[in-house]
Amino acid sequence: MDVDRPLVSVCIAAFNAGPYLRDAVSSVQRQRIADIEVIIVNDGSTDDTLSVARSLEESDHRIVVIDQPNRGSCVARNAAFDRARGRYICTLDADDIWAEGKLIEQLEILKENPKSVVIGGVKRFSDVDGEWVWGDETMPFPVTARRSYLKHLLSMPDVEKVLLNTLCAPTEFIKSDNWDPVFRTGHDWEVWIRLASKYSFIHVAKVYQYYRKHPVSTTKRNRVRMVGDCQLMVIERHGPNICDSRIELNQVIARCAMHFAATSLYLGCRRDALHFIWRALLAGGAPLASRQFYGLLLRSLVSLMQKRRSQQLG
Repeated sequence: MDVDRPLVSVCIAAFNAGPYLRDAVSSVQRQRIADIEVIIVNDGSTDDTLSVARSLEESDHRIVVIDQPNRGSCVARNAAFDRARGRYICTLDADDIWAEGKLIEQLEILKENPKSVVIGGVKRFSDVDGEWVWGDETMPFPVTARRSYLKHLLSMPDVEKVLLNTLCAPTEFIKSDNWDPVFRTGHDWEVWIRLASKYSFIHVAKVYQYYRKHPVSTTKRNRVRMVGDCQLMVIERHGPNICDSRIELNQVIARCAMHFAATSLYLGCRRDALHFIWRALLAGGAPLASRQFYGLLLRSLVSLMQKRRSQQLG
């Protein structure tokens, strides 16, 4: 056994997280587990993230900083996983914060269940003028038989997908199933499905992480198409091995597409709404027989026509 090997590797991918990174790392240092390493990957930040990370590295020998050109959070996380030497791996987003006692509780559970992955709940918050404003909590759903569990993962609501960020798992689980960079987003969800097809998950109904909510920006509105398409890719990759029939799979695809059609329309992304309505139409299934489908289609077409009319008049 390698006596120099740390017990836990905490992997943090950081992009333009200068205002938040110290709080994230401090929440790890407060976990009452001395035998850790913290690996921070600066993913080509354009703010002071790298200088903050270097300062943290100088103040604590357990912190290691990797600097790389911007390649996305998925590639940054994989760089941290490759460098990790601990017996267990945890992930933490650079703008989030661990709850007190999170790590020690997960390690106690893993002592009794060494071939498992442990996750917990999240509580959302926003930073308003230096004050935390608390939002909703999301707790893990009940664990069922593996096939039922995988079906839940395949069609889970977006609010639950963030729960994987709380994971603590044996290092070999993560190193053998790295995050897939083909998914520009949704890679946490996709790897959760892959991990769950091989290993047992233990869900703890307790807040393990405080999840920072940022204001909806124009950039986020412009990402709806990409996010929706990536989620549909995940379903199309894993659905055939999880669903009992093509009809069931088509229904999952159609529901996902309808969700993003509604989101696109709400955010004023008319063309994206029509794109996802078309994806739902191609899949078919029960959602297309609903009043919601035809209502979304009508509102999308009317909204698009009104926009073109105002452009012509302008």
